[in-house]
Amino acid sequence: MTRPLYLAIVWHMHQPSYLDLTSGKMILPWVRLHACKDYLDMVEILSEFHGVKVTFNLVPSLMDQLELYSQRPKDADAYLELSYKDADHLTELEKHFILDHFFQANLEGMIQPYWRYFELYEKNQIAKQHSETIRLSSIFTSQDFRDLQVWFNLAWVDPKYRGGDSFLKKLVKKGEQFTEQEKCRLLEIQIELVKRILPAYRRFQQENRIEVSVSPYYHPILPLLYDVSAAKEAFPAVSMPKEIFQHPEDARWQIESAVNRYREVFGTNPRGFWPSEGSVSQAILPFIANEGFQWIASDEQVLFNSLQKRRTAHLLYRPYRCPKPSDSMAILFRDHNLSDLIGFTYSRWPAEKAAENLINHLKNIQHYLAKKGSQQPYLATLILDGENAWEYYPNDGADFLRAFYGRLSKMGEEVITTTPSEYLQKFPAQKALRALKPGSWIDGNFNVWIGDKEKNLSWDYLAWARRDLERLETVPTTIGLAWRALAMAQGSDWNWWYGNTHFTPYKEVFDKLYRHYLAMVYQYSGQEIPEWLSIPICQPETSSSTSGNNYSTMHKSS
Repeated sequence: MTRPLYLAIVWHMHQPSYLDLTSGKMILPWVRLHACKDYLDMVEILSEFHGVKVTFNLVPSLMDQLELYSQRPKDADAYLELSYKDADHLTELEKHFILDHFFQANLEGMIQPYWRYFELYEKNQIAKQHSETIRLSSIFTSQDFRDLQVWFNLAWVDPKYRGGDSFLKKLVKKGEQFTEQEKCRLLEIQIELVKRILPAYRRFQQENRIEVSVSPYYHPILPLLYDVSAAKEAFPAVSMPKEIFQHPEDARWQIESAVNRYREVFGTNPRGFWPSEGSVSQAILPFIANEGFQWIASDEQVLFNSLQKRRTAHLLYRPYRCPKPSDSMAILFRDHNLSDLIGFTYSRWPAEKAAENLINHLKNIQHYLAKKGSQQPYLATLILDGENAWEYYPNDGADFLRAFYGRLSKMGEEVITTTPSEYLQKFPAQKALRALKPGSWIDGNFNVWIGDKEKNLSWDYLAWARRDLERLETVPTTIGLAWRALAMAQGSDWNWWYGNTHFTPYKEVFDKLYRHYLAMVYQYSGQEIPEWLSIPICQPETSSSTSGNNYSTMHKSS
């Protein structure tokens, strides 16, 4: 009898908090745009493959922002508000903003296929070359701007919905000369899609088709919140901030609040926990286990650093019990190579060839492990970003997913898809880790979030703001909002972009938003906002203009 290989696929859905606490609006549109393009179709496609089980990880701050669109359907984000504005009444400043930002989409996959969108893109490229001698109003008409408002939003709607909705289908076919009424209807459809997302995930989980796991509320690096010294344990040569941030209580709050938010949305307790960026340390495990989680996950590099052994298949493809006293909870480790093939490589391959290659990898793993003695079937775990890779795939990745899921559904007992909780219920983790080395899914350390001059300064800012909050002699009624703003500033995305590790044309925007949250700590707590919060953390030589088509480097990747 063939011993099957069980396969757990975890799609991580995450956006940082873009909320401006002063206006109540999101300053960037990526929650809405990814909601229209990725979050809904990723779960609905499973209706075509009844034998395939998948896990989705949702971050509570993402849930919050999705629900904000129900409360503010016309101005929840600044880009939506500007999209609604009549093109005949745009100011010169608004026109410049649209030309700078409404081409932020993958050029090859989302702009070039649509002749009018690409025509406007090329026209803008020429205009930028002559910006000092040509006024915008002389080359871009109101109709140009209206068409651009439509195409920026239409291109971010998943092909499934563009082809399945009769109105959107007509809009694509028309291509140009859109009316204000057509534009407004498109934006209404976007919000309708956003509103369907969380109910769809609830329904699929209730039907036992998927599992929904959760992350810390605002997606912080938990080991560093607990104690930034974990960075040195993971990578001894790392440069440390001046201020040593050590606040286990903040890590505990991020976990407990995430569980409470999950209960509000899904009506049940979460069983699985994906620590932000796969970042773990032994110190944070009791906080997670105390909330009743059955499993957490990290990267294979963390496993082999912990075992102090070289990569070996029979050690990777199994769950482990966490080190004591958290041994009631299992920990899984993702196959780094296979996860990255989906995230970074297969987008350049024909869908059928990519799916077949991935299946062959899984078959080879199954055949190899079948020769190894084991008390229970092995488990391969794929975990990766579930949203950002698809704009690099033809047809937004749908062809690849259908080819992959279709093959998985026909594999019988050779490879069986499962959710982590379902697998662990049948086959509890047998082997316990003696110790868990601190690390993340990026090189098994925390160097993306600490060690650089800018990154370390942001930790100092965070420590100073928190210290000033703790020192309050009188407690205002808005103190809860101050602590909430501090928690928002603890998200991993801010330090992801500081320094030269990664590039985004929105670096200055992220910097301002981070310092905005810290400023709100002071404002909500009745304190004067310190002068140092007006000083940008990002240095001019490492920041970039927001103009141009740079979407390919804007988002995080695993």
